[in-house]
Amino acid sequence: MKPLVYIIAAQQEELDGFFQGLEAKQDGETVLYEGENYLVRGFFGGIGKVSISYRLGKMIQKERPDRIINIGVAGSINTDLKAFDILLATNGCYHDVDCTAFGYEYGQMCQMPLYFPCDMELLTVSQENIHDEHVKYGLILSGDSFITKEHCKSEFFDKFLNPYAVDMESAAVLQCALIEKIPCNIIRAISDDATSEENKEHYEFALQDASIKAGKLAHQLLDLLYIK
Repeated sequence: MKPLVYIIAAQQEELDGFFQGLEAKQDGETVLYEGENYLVRGFFGGIGKVSISYRLGKMIQKERPDRIINIGVAGSINTDLKAFDILLATNGCYHDVDCTAFGYEYGQMCQMPLYFPCDMELLTVSQENIHDEHVKYGLILSGDSFITKEHCKSEFFDKFLNPYAVDMESAAVLQCALIEKIPCNIIRAISDDATSEENKEHYEFALQDASIKAGKLAHQLLDLLYIK
């Protein structure tokens, strides 16, 4: 039986980035694609930590995948990460969680690690085969805010180990995957610079093209991972 991969995105535009040009078929609220050595079920979970966790959890209860990949866009907070670069997260963390009153580190959810790890198998495949200066590796932060220049806090850099980008879902997807013990990766193309005055406009302009870049890399990595 071919391994099943969930491709989950927050928005339809981000999900479409993976399936563009592929012979996929609609299956209820999901999209199915059959690669040579793997199957993909794609769906969007909604914007924000709760929406995407709720949708992903429901899907896992119906059909357990062998792997989860969260694709889409993110805002850069690192000078090494430019518009239309792609971040393969090495791990993810919440930037809006504070349980320090109970002895946890800032950003650490109760009874959870501070950093949610991404699957090393796919990361290794990328590092060994993708020789592209626009593909970067590092920490992604998540929270229920669209980060603009005025909301880009010093805590991002003071409390976390060299963060590269921010989004609103990645850490929540990684937490769900950790609980279910399913390998998970985050592939996010950079739509905007969260430290810029014009990042909202850049995000809207770049959303579709950046989503395609993230989706194409995800497809390429799956072909490499599941090669005969």
